[in-house]
Amino acid sequence: MIFQHTLDLVLAGTKTATSRLVKPGETAVYGDDGQIEAVTHNGRDKYRVGKIYAVQPGRAKPAVGRIKLVGIKQQRVSETSTVEAAMEGFPSREAFFETWRTIHGADKLNANVWLLTFELVHAE
Repeated sequence: MIFQHTLDLVLAGTKTATSRLVKPGETAVYGDDGQIEAVTHNGRDKYRVGKIYAVQPGRAKPAVGRIKLVGIKQQRVSETSTVEAAMEGFPSREAFFETWRTIHGADKLNANVWLLTFELVHAE
């Protein structure tokens, strides 16, 4: 996964969640417990709980660490709680929303996202 804006927080272990825009063709796959266990795109896994992902500072850049996905939730960006903003590595919801607007634009505050929670497995 690419973390251009918050890479240092991921590698320090203080960022344990990331919000990713829901894109057309992406579908949630639910487990027997009713929780999302995977997100698929055109029938292929995009995100799956339990899977380990490379942490990259940018597209086509070498991995600088590894994270394990521990949870997936779908929500609107505007529903991000104070706790979730802290998991994203921000001191407040307002700070999270400010960075979100800088990256994605103000029109994306009501967009649907996958809130991916993870744990740092290895930092290089």
